Amino acid sequence: MLLASVLENLPLGVGVYDPAGNLVQSNQCLRDYMGVAHLPSGDPQSARRWRAYAADGSPIAPEDYPGAKALRGEQAMPGTDFLYTAENAHARWMRVSAVPLRREESQTRGAIVVMQEVDDLKRATERIAAAGAELASQTRFLEATLSSIPDYVYAFDRQRRFVYANPAMLALFGLSAGEMRGKTFAALDYPAALARHLNDHIDRIFAKGATIEDEVFYESPTGHAAYFAYLWGPVLAGDGTVELVVGVSRDTSERRAIEEEIRRTAARLRAATDLVGLGIYAWDPAANTLDWDERVRAMWGLPPDAPVDQTVFEAGIHPDDRARVREAIAACADPAGDGRYAIEYRVIGREDRIVRHIATSGRTSFENGRAVAFIGAAIDVSEQRRNEAAVRASEAQFRSFAEHSSNLLWIADPEKDTIIYRSAAFERIWGEPCEAAPVAIDRWMEDVHPEDRASVARALATVKAGEVAQY
Repeated sequence: MLLASVLENLPLGVGVYDPAGNLVQSNQCLRDYMGVAHLPSGDPQSARRWRAYAADGSPIAPEDYPGAKALRGEQAMPGTDFLYTAENAHARWMRVSAVPLRREESQTRGAIVVMQEVDDLKRATERIAAAGAELASQTRFLEATLSSIPDYVYAFDRQRRFVYANPAMLALFGLSAGEMRGKTFAALDYPAALARHLNDHIDRIFAKGATIEDEVFYESPTGHAAYFAYLWGPVLAGDGTVELVVGVSRDTSERRAIEEEIRRTAARLRAATDLVGLGIYAWDPAANTLDWDERVRAMWGLPPDAPVDQTVFEAGIHPDDRARVREAIAACADPAGDGRYAIEYRVIGREDRIVRHIATSGRTSFENGRAVAFIGAAIDVSEQRRNEAAVRASEAQFRSFAEHSSNLLWIADPEKDTIIYRSAAFERIWGEPCEAAPVAIDRWMEDVHPEDRASVARALATVKAGEVAQY
């Protein structure tokens, strides 16, 4: 009675089948499962609801079902998984085991069959397998990605040991993954000061979850010496603690060399612009914004940090020159042109009100038929223009004096032996118009009295030699 009570309350279905596969005795759990009054292996109607699968997922034929094997005297342990579909119900997984029932000597008199519902376990196993396959796929993808990039990717544990290094990192040290794993900076013969510096970073990330960016110089065991910029950060566990430190490094030697060359070029350019007094400026045609250096600002009478825009630019241009400037800007921004800009105009300083002459030139860049950038240079030519004006005034005074003098004033070019100017007195003294007078000195010498020509020639030679001659 006790055994019967135990079997009746087991969470397993237990049944006894006769040699013909008919159910002889069962507990309540087995009776709850429909379609087991006859072993599925011998009942085509029942077999449609039971589909057995081996461990590798391949289907099992009915003659190899556990009940059929038990009736042949074989044990079917630990069991076979079936996908069982009851009437008006979803399919669920059952695990079926069976052993032969012998009553006299070795003769098989039936089979004892045990059924256990394993649907939750099976579904969970499938989900775990799917998650594992997805994780393996993601791992392969990540590994392939990390293997294809030229940057150095790696990770450290709390003992400051390498737990991962991508192929680029392994090649830098000339080690395999197995040789690299577990190594510390000291074990890799890092300089002591550099090892302390990097270990401090690792400890700080584990302690505070910080992200650290830095750059160091290092020569690897393979002889690769370079500057390396790196970014390190924490990998968090499920409880929020730092589990690993992951890092990525990049060889920045080429970038530093380029930056250094740019600095040297910029310094040379600055020295050159300072030497000749050039100011550099830029214009963004799309945004209509300006970028001026301090020297251009000074040309507009502005302090070095004064903001500049189109209003400031146009307000400084002399009113008489604004139309020409606008035309030149429109022309250089026209995609149909060559983008060149060259003009000279006057500027009235905003604060000092000084009028300056500015000569400027530049060129516009075009993309897809529209102006996208402009760079130009400007120079203050005010002193040059003042000097030219002074020269012109001096020349005007000289010509006024010469034209009203009773003496003949003339100017010759000693290199070309030509006369380039005669005052009005020439016509009175020579008796012919200035424009009809000979230009070549040799021709002019023909008008000198033969007895005086030699003395005049010596006087001219003295002047050519840089001395003053009077005759």
